[in-house]
Amino acid sequence: MRNLSMLLILFVSINILPTYAQEGPVVPETGLTLSGGGAKGLAHIGILKALDSAGVKIDYVSGTSMGSIVGALYATGRSGAEIEQLARGLDWDLLLSNQINLRSIAMEEKDAYWAFAVEVPFEKGKFRGRTGALESQELWLKLSELFFPVYREKKFDQFYRPFRAVATDIATGEPFSPDNGEIIAALRASMAIPAVFTAIEIDGKRLVDGGIVRNLPVSEVKNLGADFVFASNVSEGMYTKERLTNPIQILTQIAFLKDGEDHKRQIALSDILINHALDPFSTGSFDKAGEIIDSGIVKGMELVPYFKKLADSLGIQKDSIKEALHRKSMPDSVYIISAQVEGLQKESAVSFLKGLKFETKKYYTPDQISALIRRTFGTLKYQRIQYRLIPKDPGKAIIVFQVRETPPTLAQLSVHFNTFSGLSLIGGFSSRNLLLPNSKTRAILNFGESTRFKIEHLQYLGRANRVAFVSSLQSEIFEVIRYEDFNPDEIYQLFNSRWDNRIQAGSRRNFTFGVGNRFERIRFTPFTQSSIEFDGLNNMFASYLFADLNTLDKPLFPDKGAKFYAELRHLHGQKQRVRYYVDDQQIEPNTPLALQEDNYFQGQLHLEWYHPVNDKLTFTGLLQGGFSTNRQPDVFNSFIVGGIRQLYRNQITFPGIPDYGTRAGNILALQLGMRKEFANNLYLTAGVNGLALDYLAPETQSARKDYILGQSLSVSYDSLMGPISFSIMYSGKVKKIEPYVNIGFAF
Repeated sequence: MRNLSMLLILFVSINILPTYAQEGPVVPETGLTLSGGGAKGLAHIGILKALDSAGVKIDYVSGTSMGSIVGALYATGRSGAEIEQLARGLDWDLLLSNQINLRSIAMEEKDAYWAFAVEVPFEKGKFRGRTGALESQELWLKLSELFFPVYREKKFDQFYRPFRAVATDIATGEPFSPDNGEIIAALRASMAIPAVFTAIEIDGKRLVDGGIVRNLPVSEVKNLGADFVFASNVSEGMYTKERLTNPIQILTQIAFLKDGEDHKRQIALSDILINHALDPFSTGSFDKAGEIIDSGIVKGMELVPYFKKLADSLGIQKDSIKEALHRKSMPDSVYIISAQVEGLQKESAVSFLKGLKFETKKYYTPDQISALIRRTFGTLKYQRIQYRLIPKDPGKAIIVFQVRETPPTLAQLSVHFNTFSGLSLIGGFSSRNLLLPNSKTRAILNFGESTRFKIEHLQYLGRANRVAFVSSLQSEIFEVIRYEDFNPDEIYQLFNSRWDNRIQAGSRRNFTFGVGNRFERIRFTPFTQSSIEFDGLNNMFASYLFADLNTLDKPLFPDKGAKFYAELRHLHGQKQRVRYYVDDQQIEPNTPLALQEDNYFQGQLHLEWYHPVNDKLTFTGLLQGGFSTNRQPDVFNSFIVGGIRQLYRNQITFPGIPDYGTRAGNILALQLGMRKEFANNLYLTAGVNGLALDYLAPETQSARKDYILGQSLSVSYDSLMGPISFSIMYSGKVKKIEPYVNIGFAF
């Protein structure tokens, strides 16, 4: 590597420097070009730091895709060190997804958020597609924050360093480099990978990733006026025939054929070409962002001595004082004169601004504007909320919100498999204001080895949407195994239906509480013959108080926050019918199995919490409990212990015991674990848990008390179709290792 660098500087000294020496004291205008390359584009940061350390003056900047973002930050006046700090602090998984932080989601929407693999708008009697899978609201907001200091510059030649980002016009297949407008739109277009990110429209053109036709845009920086160009390239170029080993690589090669020819021409236009050796990484290696940045820094440090010699020889030293003064003058807030809204079809601008809680005639920082947008976006009423600033007097602007409403009706689909519930297809439907204004109606059907459906209507009461009435009807049918001393004994078919009505209030973002009443009908029917079996039916009412808290940062594999649910219910109006059989002969039950039609109280608690140890390791905890003032066994309302996923009524999950493995009237369970992300979206979780059964049982029934320990180990992947988990679990009571599989989103 050192020898190659020496050859590079020798080449420059022999071939380039004499040219400028012959022209006298003329100082060349310098340009910097940064290639596209996805995550690998973060290696460019090391070259920026090297140029800064060497004191090299850069006059113009161009970039494609990730190179356009890094380049635009540099062009607007940030240093390489500042860009490094920004890049290391970003949540790349969140930025490059359709998700937003779960804490921004309205409380009543959290359970439904990110609960299906496919979600398609349904409008005017037909399904509506998109130009890409990712809209990436968080990316828009983050770019708005990063480039807020240049909100006044609508011409990219007015940046501290004139700048061009390259995108592809999908109508003509030609490169397109906007020179004015909104820099955020230009950057988003430059990185709009087809079928991944939605296409962007600028000046009537529909634009996608510039890497398709020009991944190393040297000609753009030359056109700006650069005489001498540094080109940083993280792209591997075209595959050789030996490396074309699968259909995906062949299709990729075909898609980038045009760039392959152009790439050679662009290299010929550069004066200093810096190729990065990033073989261990791919364009999607954002989970290794820190390592890629480090690799670029190492590369840059090797070149610093040669950059210094080059700067001295060509006279291209930068003015550090001027650069520092520019950064100091960059605005951090703006006074908003007035607000406008574009794109609304159904809602009025006044209603949107009121829901946003946006006030004019005051100063805002970009973080404050983003916080308001995230809170409003969390209602899930909007597919996209962006903004632009129209500068007026110094320090003042008009803000224009560009809004795309979520279609009122969405169709949803998922496939789910679970060791307990089997394979199923889950279809969903949700619609706003279907029955009444200011409401949302949902229907979900789980069809497969177990059947389940739910219809729910949520009606907001009042304009603030802090109080709501919720009515739901749910039914389910599935098979359960009854265990005797943790050994399978017989199979029952369970039918459960409930009609629930509640009033809830809260903070809208992370907490609700309320009161409700539900009617439940539970039926057990023997599915297989056994020497001892029962056939039972119970109709009852449950009046309850509840509290619900959710501060998790993500719906799947959260890194921080807590989820809490507590319910105190009064069971009353029970009408039970139970028939017991021994060797097919009906018998009268003795006292322990007698009907339990008395009214009594029951409580249930669920508390899970997550704490990051570092960026890859998370501590997890789960506390569950249930108590009953009824001291006798109740086959219909006992707490059911077993399994890893929450799937059914009165369940207390416990790795180590199979689903429906045992039951108790009073129970307390604690699970502690550590989760390690050892590859991108791939997790290993180890847990230990303890269980106390019937710890409140009277002394006359002390035999019911029991204490159990369990362990589990899971490998999980956060996929597009939902979480995929393969687990093994063990308990000394069961005395065998049990497998447990869950694939996809559960209902």
